[in-house]
Amino acid sequence: LMEGEKIDSRITVEKWAEKWMGSYKSGLEDSTKRWYNATLRSICQYTFKTGVAFGQMRVADVRSAHLSEIVNSLAGAGKGTIQAKKLVIRGLFSAAQENGIIHINPASKLPNVKGTYEGHKALTRREAALIADHYQGHNFGLPAMLMMWAGLRKQECFSLRWEDIDLANSVIHVSHAMDVRTGSQKATKTENSVRDIPIFAALKLPLQRAYKSRSGALVFPREDGSLWSEQTIKSALESFTKMLKERTGEDISFTCHDLRDTFATM
Repeated sequence: LMEGEKIDSRITVEKWAEKWMGSYKSGLEDSTKRWYNATLRSICQYTFKTGVAFGQMRVADVRSAHLSEIVNSLAGAGKGTIQAKKLVIRGLFSAAQENGIIHINPASKLPNVKGTYEGHKALTRREAALIADHYQGHNFGLPAMLMMWAGLRKQECFSLRWEDIDLANSVIHVSHAMDVRTGSQKATKTENSVRDIPIFAALKLPLQRAYKSRSGALVFPREDGSLWSEQTIKSALESFTKMLKERTGEDISFTCHDLRDTFATM
């Protein structure tokens, strides 16, 4: 917040959330801001039995019982969802205490509730082998191989250019990613994400084949030469898993991040 700025003690949770985002989270990536805003909206929309929405309550009137009710209502949700909402609630009220809106932090002791695991998984050796055996002939096949054998994030994979791939020295240079919202290129997720990845034997031949039939600067261009959209990626993945089932008779379900986790596990 601006130094010396006085906060109205009657400020609502919703209004404080807006101010908190503007002051404490302004330097975040757009995608991370959207995540925070979506989580805050969900929290603020919670309605108590009295009919009052949490976002319309005054921050100064919020008690630990209110927050406990919100957190307890999440029982059975994904563990990631529960942890995310608790994280945001703690940050929101810690900042409120720092700025003198409240003197006692009602979020200091949030209850623990049981959630379901909704995290990522690594593919089994058999599943990875099936992808390697059947990747050819589908537009998602080579991206799947790259994510699985180079550990690329989805956004990094689909913004990859041929100039980033050094086949002679067997190195992939990762220096940028794709903004899935705008379909444009941007910096990698963090500075540490700029890296060189060795091209392992399982990837060498697939990349050499693709290089011979390349068209344009992008490794995976759309027909008009532009980056794939988020919907294109989603549809291609669904089509690829459907093709795998038709060819192998096995139902293999995975996400792009599962392929990256498989690389880390291997």
